[in-house]
Amino acid sequence: MTHLQRLLVGDAAFVTPAHVLESLPAAAARARPAGVPHSLYEELWHTNFWQHLILSVVRDEPVAFPAHAADGWPDDNDALTEAAWQDLRGRFL
Repeated sequence: MTHLQRLLVGDAAFVTPAHVLESLPAAAARARPAGVPHSLYEELWHTNFWQHLILSVVRDEPVAFPAHAADGWPDDNDALTEAAWQDLRGRFL
């Protein structure tokens, strides 16, 4: 197992992303604490968006880069459902 794999799936010195996200409900993921510009949902969506895009580039697949930086963020934080949150976590992991 590579160092990157250990960081992502376990056997590392800190909590894995899967463990952090496994019990977090959609309502908590939508929350924006005072002074924080994005919710955990928005940050994970953004990470997923760029992760998928970069992996497509590496695989030499056709890629449409966003025209604006705002296109790399979700449209509606408050519309997140529990099912959509589960799907997003699964795609990230």
